Amino acid sequence: KEDFLYEDFDAVFNLIKDLQLDNKGTATSDYQIKVKGTVYMDVESETTLVYITDGKNFIKLHGQKMHNYTNPGNVYVVLCYYKAYLYQPTLEVIDPANDIKISASSTPVTEIQVKEVTLAEILEMKKEDFVSNINNGYLQSMLKITGYLQIDTHNSNKYDYCLTVGEKYSKNDTGYIKNGLYF
Repeated sequence: KEDFLYEDFDAVFNLIKDLQLDNKGTATSDYQIKVKGTVYMDVESETTLVYITDGKNFIKLHGQKMHNYTNPGNVYVVLCYYKAYLYQPTLEVIDPANDIKISASSTPVTEIQVKEVTLAEILEMKKEDFVSNINNGYLQSMLKITGYLQIDTHNSNKYDYCLTVGEKYSKNDTGYIKNGLYF
């Protein structure tokens, strides 16, 4: 397995599903794998939010200042441990300067598959149902979620956006919208 190049992330997610998670939903593989994919999202202000795709699945690259070693739209071969971290599938890169190599001759993914889900489905998710969440595509897919967009002004310093199931909503005792998805 260590010499195999994973270009289809379904296989990577099957490896992750087999990890024995601890009580915090975390586990790391005993060995490294090589994964090839296109960096699709890179939130530069957040040094750890770099996502790689095979066109169907997304997975987070986890490590020190990942965005310093990747650029969106480029294909990379990454040497990494496959991991579940707090119930989130990730690829942990130990030495990004040496373990992330651009594959200049490869064609980047430009179109991705999108999974359409209802907000009710997402709100019913339980993080402890890790394998089920992967089987249903919730943790590795680009999701298109339908709902009602609300601007929540509970915080005087900024506005938060929240997606709700219905046009009307109620708030809990801390001032946040009940059964909403904040982003």
